[in-house]
Amino acid sequence: MVESTSLGGWLFERWLRSPLSPVPRRGEEDAVSPGDAKLRPETDLSEKLFGWPDIDFAPDNCVISKFGHEPHKQKAAGDVGIDFSLPTTTGTSVRLSELLKKGPVLMCAVAPSCPHCVAYASDMETFAKEVPITCLAVTVMSPHPENEMCFETGKKWEVPHSKGVSQAKTLEERLRWAELIKEKMPSWVVVADDLSDKINPWWSTYGPAPRCAYLVHATGLICHSWLWWEPDQVRTAVQAYLAQVEQA
Repeated sequence: MVESTSLGGWLFERWLRSPLSPVPRRGEEDAVSPGDAKLRPETDLSEKLFGWPDIDFAPDNCVISKFGHEPHKQKAAGDVGIDFSLPTTTGTSVRLSELLKKGPVLMCAVAPSCPHCVAYASDMETFAKEVPITCLAVTVMSPHPENEMCFETGKKWEVPHSKGVSQAKTLEERLRWAELIKEKMPSWVVVADDLSDKINPWWSTYGPAPRCAYLVHATGLICHSWLWWEPDQVRTAVQAYLAQVEQA
């Protein structure tokens, strides 16, 4: 993952944040209390969102056609999370339910060609060093593969970071992405969305936005969810959550 230092990357980020940007800038959803929530089993994971890769992305088979807008995320604050086990770059695997035994988990979808992920990699690393919770990065589908259809729009939508990036169609390719992300975010636990059966379990269940983030309570309840990684919002929510836990 390369930091956004080029003029093109800087201009794109400015455009993305401008009032005229067609991409909605959505804040965090309302916080919720855990109650009696319990993490749902791995068998509840969704499979083959949009039928990919058996069916190609197209204007009538994409986020906009399915949900009426983009970007979109599948889960929201108040939903109960679903367990999963995904591989790391070291040949081991990470299971959400095991991480939650140690406390809350902040998980975020990332992709090397997503300008938002690239721009905030440094901030995300700083954040992981600041908070006493597990930070989990999941490499998912690329929203901007070069010369390929974008799963959000069903059209070719390339950005400065698209060059040389093709859609990962094997787990090995996704793990190489994870290695790039781990270099920039060493304090994060980095896993690759599993493509062994071509089902993208994490992306199909928690995505399909490649920059969404979730704060998951130890019970499995999603306490906060964000469509975008927004440094101030994420820090404020997590700090408030930790303060509430200390007072309990």
